[in-house]
Order: sequence, then structure tokens, then C-alpha cells
Amino acid sequence: MVDQKQNALAVAVIGTGLMAKQMLKVLIKLHRPITAIYGRSLERAQALVTELGLGPETQVYDSLANLWQHDEAPYVYIATSNDVHTKNALDAMYHGKNVLLEKSMVQNIKELAEIEKTIKSEKRIFMEANLALCSPLLQRIGKLISEGEPIYGLDKVGMININYGDVPEIDANNRFFNPNLGGGMLTDIGCYVVGAAVTLLGKDLTISSSDLETDPNFNVDVRGHAVLVSNQGIRANLSMSFLETLPKTVVLGTKKGYVTISDFARSSICNIFSPNAEPVIKDMRLEILEKYGLVPQDFIGYRDITLALEVLDFEAAVSAGYERCYAENLTHYEESKAVTRLIAEIFARSKQYTAFNKR
Repeated sequence: MVDQKQNALAVAVIGTGLMAKQMLKVLIKLHRPITAIYGRSLERAQALVTELGLGPETQVYDSLANLWQHDEAPYVYIATSNDVHTKNALDAMYHGKNVLLEKSMVQNIKELAEIEKTIKSEKRIFMEANLALCSPLLQRIGKLISEGEPIYGLDKVGMININYGDVPEIDANNRFFNPNLGGGMLTDIGCYVVGAAVTLLGKDLTISSSDLETDPNFNVDVRGHAVLVSNQGIRANLSMSFLETLPKTVVLGTKKGYVTISDFARSSICNIFSPNAEPVIKDMRLEILEKYGLVPQDFIGYRDITLALEVLDFEAAVSAGYERCYAENLTHYEESKAVTRLIAEIFARSKQYTAFNKR
């Protein structure tokens, strides 16, 4: 069992939106010292401190310059709008902070190069908080696939389907449809879809085909499809949409049956189907909680569990140190780069939208 208090670190949180609030609740459950919360609105940051019952040890800031100067936490969790993810991450590393950054970690290849350069020059631990890359269930199945092993008593995986569709409210100020806020389907929900493919099939994927549809009013991608192929010849069919609601599922096909994972970026449950047999449910939840030393009563929902694993894995990487972290890929940084590369290639192949590579 991992002692979840062993590598416990204080943290400053950058952002006051939905993701920041969800992570703050998890940090509280983990009993982590929260030294600071930054928001563009001081009132909103203070309201969040009050709502969550945080004490006077949590300072609120509406100036990142002041936070960098006064806060002493060894790392920051950044959950701002996508357009300032890279800027805030670079500033944090320049000011001596390790960084846990919400997806998408960058908006273009140039920003990825800046992140890479700064990690090396400042020798900081960096991790993208992409749930699909952190999933213990996807990682376990991916290991079986890479070793050419059958999965769950069936056979080797031959084909994978990954679907994710969500319909956000469409208005000019909505971040999903505002390119200045990093909107668009592929860099939002597509990070999970491509991330799942990378976790299952490895980072050396090639694109067999892809297609994007762009909203003419907002000039962002709203629907897409791609076929990725692994070096073992396994195909992953990806379907993503901001126009339709699709099940957030992974389906792994074999000769002897198939495995399904619903809400794949968060869940620890898979369902196994084979001919002439009753479906079988595999649930890793209790195994995960025991491995990470998490209290079952505190971590019931799968989102909270996965967010907690992000924190614990990141803290372990920080404790391991710079050289070991990147030598052993403890923050799945190579997979994060692969997701960025694949998204960039999908954009580049599209005749309608190539802003990801041009910015």
C-alpha cells in the first residue's frame, strides 16, 4: 500500500472555476495544505475559500505576481482557461514552482517547445492533468495490449472504438466556442479521446485518416473522426462531437468477445462480453483505494478518485526528483507530448482548420 501522506505537499491553486473547485475538494479530502488561491476576481476567490471552509492559512490573490512573490508552496495546480495555460505554467516554473496543469497543456506546437525548454532549464516537475492518461484501468489494459496478451479471458485486442460527445451551450462567450479561450472540440474533449488511445496503444501511433468539421460562426472544430494505428497494427477509431451527445465509451474488440468501459476517463469498471456467457463486471475501485491508501468513505465517486490519483502520482514524482521523474516518465509526460503531436497532425490534415499549428 502507498502511504498517501508520505509525499504530501502544500499547493497553491490557480483558478476559481469548476475544475479548480473540484480539485480543491479533493485536496481537502487528502488533507493537503492549500496555501493560496488565485482568481481574476478577489471576491470570487474569497467566496470559494469561505464555501469550502478553508482557514486563514489559505491566502487569496488577484495578482499572480504577488502570489509568486509571497507563496511558498512547492507546486501549483493550474485550472485557468486554456489560452493562458502555457503562460501561467511557464511563469510558475520560472518562479521555482513545480506544475500540475489541466488539459490541454498547450494550444500549439510552439507552446509545447516552450514548456519543454523551461522544464529543462528550470529543472521542474511538470504534469498534464489528463484523466485518460492517469487511468489505472486504461493503463492496465494498455500493458496487456503492449505485451500481446489476451484481456480478461478473451483474446488479444484487434480493434478499439473510442467515443466522446458533449453538447455545450452555444453562445459567443462560451469558452468551448471562443478560439481565444482555447475552445474547440479536439483540444477539449478530444484530449481525453486521443489520450485514451495513447494510454491503450502507446505513444507511437500513426494517423490513417481523419476529418474535422468547423463551425463557420466561431471558427472552431465541432465534430471529428480519426483512425489511429499502433505499431502492432491495432486500429483505434475515434469519434468526437460538440454537436451530438455520444456515450463516453471505449470498446475493445477481440475474436472471442469484447470489453466496454463507460465514462472511460474516470471509471475503474469494465464490462466483459463473450458469446454464450453472462456479462462479467470487473471493478478496480477497491484495489485502487487500497493501493493508494485512500479512505473508501471519502472517495466514492470515480472523478474524485482519479483526481486524487493525479495529485498522489504528481507528488510522488516531485519527491523522486527531476532526473528520476523524466528518466522513468513518472508524470506520463511523453504520452502528453504524443497527444499534442497527434492533435497537431489531425489539425494539419484538415483543410478547414489549422490554427493549432499556426499560432
